[in-house]
Amino acid sequence: SGGVTYIRWGRTVCPSEAGTELVYEGIAAGTHYTHKGGSATHLCLPKVPVYSNYEPGVQGHSPLYGMEYQVPNAINHNLHDHNVPCAVCYASTRSTVLIVPARNSCPSSSWTLEYSGYLMT
Repeated sequence: SGGVTYIRWGRTVCPSEAGTELVYEGIAAGTHYTHKGGSATHLCLPKVPVYSNYEPGVQGHSPLYGMEYQVPNAINHNLHDHNVPCAVCYASTRSTVLIVPARNSCPSSSWTLEYSGYLMT
């Protein structure tokens, strides 16, 4: 037993590495940038939620909002105003997850690069 889970932001699939599988595909969400309080981190919400005692609408403070790309002048104009997908991945052969911002390589040869990309907030 063992393994680790991690979120692959901006993707709907996990890397095609042996021992890595998709737990679920989702949509990125978080607190509105002008609101105080709420989630300190982004969430990967499942595309098909399962509710208990659900009432539509805002039930209090700190509602969650789906995230979308705001990159009108980016190289890939097709991203602008689209939802940010995410994939929750399980890697059965890994024991540690480490995200190193502003790097496209691992800290040493004893680590395995699962994915790389641009960091956006």
